[in-house]
Amino acid sequence: MRLTVEKLFSFAHKLVESRQRDVRLLAAYLTGSLVDGNPFVGGAADVDVVFIYNAAPEVEREALPLFGAVHLDVHNHDRAVYEPPRRFRTEPWLGPALFIARPLYDPQHFLDFVQAAARSRFRDADVAYRRAQSLLESARRRWFDLPTEPMPSNVALFLEAVYEAANIPATLHGRALSRRRLLADFPQAERWIGADGLTALLYRTLVRNVEIAEGIGEYFPLWEAALSAAQTPPEIAPLRIPYFRNAMQAYVSAGAPLQAVYPMVYTWTVAVLEGASSDENWQKFIAASGIEDLASGRAALDSFLDASEDALEAWARTHGAL
Repeated sequence: MRLTVEKLFSFAHKLVESRQRDVRLLAAYLTGSLVDGNPFVGGAADVDVVFIYNAAPEVEREALPLFGAVHLDVHNHDRAVYEPPRRFRTEPWLGPALFIARPLYDPQHFLDFVQAAARSRFRDADVAYRRAQSLLESARRRWFDLPTEPMPSNVALFLEAVYEAANIPATLHGRALSRRRLLADFPQAERWIGADGLTALLYRTLVRNVEIAEGIGEYFPLWEAALSAAQTPPEIAPLRIPYFRNAMQAYVSAGAPLQAVYPMVYTWTVAVLEGASSDENWQKFIAASGIEDLASGRAALDSFLDASEDALEAWARTHGAL
């Protein structure tokens, strides 16, 4: 089957229709890259569907098969998550997801009310600045607490701080960069904040041995074996392995292999933390890429955060938010 954006929308609608008999179901919506119109990387994509229930769901996240390297990424939320709805104006993750969301089921107009509150003044400069400032403060706290011993838990903390920091300029535009496309999409976010040099600093923060670019493909089978062996949470469920793998291979084929580093090391670290049989190959990769030198990573992240803060303040002054 040749998959198109229109077919992915159809799959989302069919899933929602199949669950409408559940009396606990309050609303459902579509969000993510499909709504933005660019879901495929290397032929792989996911369809992000969110269900809202009148009670706590039994399962918070599901990965459901579609065709080939395309799957449904389902999030199940308690309605309490959306109260009070006005807080999503300054919330940097679910706020952008709601802003672009396409309602699929909303008989009681609950989602209509929540989305209206979230969208109100969402693009105003002072509101956008508060979203970005919250990410900056969170990333800075993680940086402050970051140990330098290259244990999986410490690498995970470092990667989370990098992810938050990289999303600072994106949230000004009401967007959230995905982990799969973080380095590929960041230059666009840099343009949104109107700064130069942030992309180079981000690469320097994450990859301190650029020679990994020449041999990164050699680690793909080891990475996949680790994800397959782990007691995987839905985030790196077997169905999601092609979602990441195809994108990473596409970056290599396009001559941008370093763009594969973040999704690769992030998912591999999650797999190790969740019980992969061995972290030996993971250790080889973080050594080869330079990520294991968390002391240098911490210093580079400090520089990236300082530059991001300067760019954010300049943006805020230009747009009247300061």
